[in-house]
Order: sequence, then C-alpha cells, then structure tokens
Amino acid sequence: MAPTLAEVFGSDGIDIAERINNFKWNTIYDRGGPNAEYLHDGLAPSYGTLNSESIDDLDEAYKVAIAGVMRSLAKLSSSQRTVNNIETVMMNNTYLEPAEDSIDRTENILKGNMGYFNVGANLDNAVVLTWWNKLIADQDVLNSTINSQAMANIVSQSGAIIDMSQQFWSKSGAHEQKMLDIGVLRFPDLYRIKFSVRVDMSRTIFPMGDLGGITGEFHSRSFKPRQAAIDQLEQDALDSAVQEAEDFFA
Repeated sequence: MAPTLAEVFGSDGIDIAERINNFKWNTIYDRGGPNAEYLHDGLAPSYGTLNSESIDDLDEAYKVAIAGVMRSLAKLSSSQRTVNNIETVMMNNTYLEPAEDSIDRTENILKGNMGYFNVGANLDNAVVLTWWNKLIADQDVLNSTINSQAMANIVSQSGAIIDMSQQFWSKSGAHEQKMLDIGVLRFPDLYRIKFSVRVDMSRTIFPMGDLGGITGEFHSRSFKPRQAAIDQLEQDALDSAVQEAEDFFA
C-alpha cells in the first residue's frame, strides 16, 4: 500500500513555512538559561505551488521519482529521520539522481549595537535581508520558508538571548543556543537550515570583538528523475507510480 503524506511527514503534514511563521520564538529562552525548545524537525514538507491541480502538469518522470522517494522515506522510523539519513536514502533511490553538487554555506550576522536586534525592529531591515539572501541564495527557498515577521522575531529574540547571556552564562568561553534546525523536502530537492545564537564572552571569536550574533547554516541537494531507470518500468508499474504521486495531493 502506498504511504500517505501523514505517514511520511507526521500526522499534520503542515508546510514548513506555516510552522516557522507561527512558532513562538520568545519561548526558546528564559531566565533559567538556554533550553532545547527550539524549532527542529528532521523532515518537513515544503509544497510550494504543488497541489491537486499543479501535480497534473508535472512530467511523468517527476511523478515516478516522487512516488519512489515517498515509499523509501516511509520505511524510516521517526528516530531514523535525520537529514543525513534522508539524504542517503534519496541518493540511493533507484528513480532519483543528483542534479548537481551539494551546496553548503555559513553566514554570520553580528549584534554589535545595531537596532535590528531589538524587539519591534524594522521588518525589512536591509542588513538582515542581505544576510538571509546571501545565506540561502535560492529564490524558491527564500519565497517559501520564512516571512519578514518571523525573521524579525527570530533576530530580536536572538538579541534578547545575547543580552541576557551576560547575566546567566559562564563569563568565559563560547556558548550556543539553537534557534532552528530543519530538514525540508521540497519535491524533489532536500535542504537544511540551521540558526544558532552564538555568544563569545572572551570576545575573540567574532570580528571587531563582538559579543555575539546569529550563525546561519544552509545545506541543499538538488535531484532529478533517473530517466534511464524510469524508462525500464513496465507500463502498469509506471501508471501505478504516477497515480501514487497524484494521490498524495488529491
């Protein structure tokens, strides 16, 4: 039996943008210090424009690739659904192959005395937008992941963490509070975004002796259908896989 979206992504199957943009970022940190209540998910969907109507316009090969990937991912237990495991599964899928080399980027935005780390800061601050655009550098991901209000909330809460860290964290060395760590399947591509607040009490890690800032990490791997393998399918198997992919979004 074919898996459902709920079986692969969890009971809700909510698009990652909705989860990020509705997350209560001010719950990550309190005066007790750093905690593990950050937003993390090894596998979440990003549907983009893919729905019950647009799926019909996809090439059959992409539908077969989607069906094959979903079957493979459904076999993983919840504890196995780490980004690394998921990427391995996709790399080894019969009907999928890498479209290009993987991409890895890391970018810092430092607090200093800048106002964009304050609560209620400008939602369209140029420094924040430049950092975010440089980190991701993929317009589809930028348009479908974090809206301006959520980004402002993330940055302002990071500023609060940095300010409070001087009261509650060790006065020496570096410290980290995770904010976001998500693995996202945007059919048929996979990416991961991580945000961490880093604080350096010694003021030696960051340029110009800054106390802290946000470190963003981005990893992505693009895939395409493995046409040679798909061409070997019998017509019944091809039709079945195409129907499975369409049924996911029915």
